[in-house]
Amino acid sequence: MKKNKNKNRRIRKKNGRIGKKESRTELDRWMQEFLEYLSIEKNCSKLTIRNYKHYLLRFSTWFKENFPEKKLCDLDIKVVKKYCVFLSRYVNIKGIPLMKITQVYHLISLRSFLKFLRKNDVKTLSAEKIELPKTEPRSLKFLTNDYLERLLNSPSILTFLFPAVHRVLYRRG
Repeated sequence: MKKNKNKNRRIRKKNGRIGKKESRTELDRWMQEFLEYLSIEKNCSKLTIRNYKHYLLRFSTWFKENFPEKKLCDLDIKVVKKYCVFLSRYVNIKGIPLMKITQVYHLISLRSFLKFLRKNDVKTLSAEKIELPKTEPRSLKFLTNDYLERLLNSPSILTFLFPAVHRVLYRRG
């Protein structure tokens, strides 16, 4: 009798790592289509696509581990809220938690993915049901007059600043 050689066949993945062949889920297939859609139709940059892939892979991994029996059509607001709790408690291997804005980026990518699914007639949660948490507004920091005066009066800055400014002005004409 022949053994099934393909049963535990090791494959080389696109990133060069070798691992056991895994069956792709519906979620994986749609994620791949979404990333291709971002690249081709939306003309997103490679960095944007890389970030979306990272955020969606984190969601996919979490979803498969916590709800292995559920499919995309079973995705509801309760699942998303549990994912938000997961993100708020997530700590990386260095012990650093996710910043609030990074948690928002995860949800933005998920909402965009859900909009794509609805556009392609996949019955799943509506993206509008996911509300983004409030984040602290970024504040602009300006140099005070006192600090600027101290900076310009320091001897170390004069040796570097003025020749650099002179070169810039000289090159500009």
